[in-house]
Order: sequence, then C-alpha cells, then structure tokens
Amino acid sequence: TSAMFKPTVLVVDDVEINRDLVMNMMNVYCDEITGVESGSSAFDIFKKKNFDLILLDLQMPGWDGYYTLEKMREWESINNKTKTFIVAFTAHAGSDEISKALQAGFSSHIAKPVREDDLRKLVSNLNFKKETRMPNDLTAKFIIYQKEHLQNLERALLESDFESIKRVGLIIFGSAG
Repeated sequence: TSAMFKPTVLVVDDVEINRDLVMNMMNVYCDEITGVESGSSAFDIFKKKNFDLILLDLQMPGWDGYYTLEKMREWESINNKTKTFIVAFTAHAGSDEISKALQAGFSSHIAKPVREDDLRKLVSNLNFKKETRMPNDLTAKFIIYQKEHLQNLERALLESDFESIKRVGLIIFGSAG
C-alpha cells in the first residue's frame, strides 16, 4: 500500500485558541502546518509557499475570509497556478452560508467547533483530489488534442471513411478513459 498523502496546511483564524486546536488536531495528518492570524498575513505567505490545503476563517477583522479568498484566487489566476484547496472555516454552518462560500470560490466548508473526524475526512478527500488532479498545462493539451480528433472524426464521417472513424473513435475513447 502507498503511504497516505500528508498535505502542507495553512490555518487562518484571528482567534489563537481556534488556530492552536485545529493545528494540534491536524498534526498527525499533515506534513507541515502553518498558522496565521489574519487574511493579509495569509495572503503574504500564500504567495511565497505552496499549500495543499488552507483553512480560512470567514469572519476576521481587516481582510475577512471572502476578501482573502478573492485575493488568493486572483493571484493564482494571474500567475497561472492550479487552484489551492481552500476551505471556509466558520461557526455559521447554515445552508445559506455554505452555499455563499461555495459560490464565492471556496473548495469546501467546515464548521466550528471543528471535530477531529471532520479534519481527517477533509484530508482524506484532499488526498483523492490531489491524486486525480491534472495540471493546467496538461488539461489544456488534452482539450486541444481531443478537439483535433473530433475534427478528424467529423471529416471521416462526412467522407464515410469507416476505417478512420474506427481508428479515431478508439483514440478518443482511449484517452478519455
């Protein structure tokens, strides 16, 4: 069996005891954990270091979680980075708040007070996403590749070239998995 993926994690919460509790609970599941007290501090370290997972408190003085997320997603886009798995971390766990967080661009949501089992599931889910995620450049290459084959398939269909239809169809099927 392969070793479990151990992510690098950033915990962002303006309440020190919340940060410490989460960091302590996640210690067994993570390779490295960093804790910061503000959205602006989180953004500063985010630009310098790659994190697999960020737990981001929604309600903080200064930069709240939504503004911090907006800045992070903007920076990822400008710098052509793969989206980081960023989790909304809040005591408000109502369906409206969860929906708002997901629509804003959060990858997931976790409620406070957080339970160790919830964190374990989060890391386990992240492990699956990490293993199956394609880099942006590979995704773009795949799309271009498939478009070319679809054009070849269309041409073969118009010409009733059944041998080409079969060959191109198998290529498309094989690469799409």
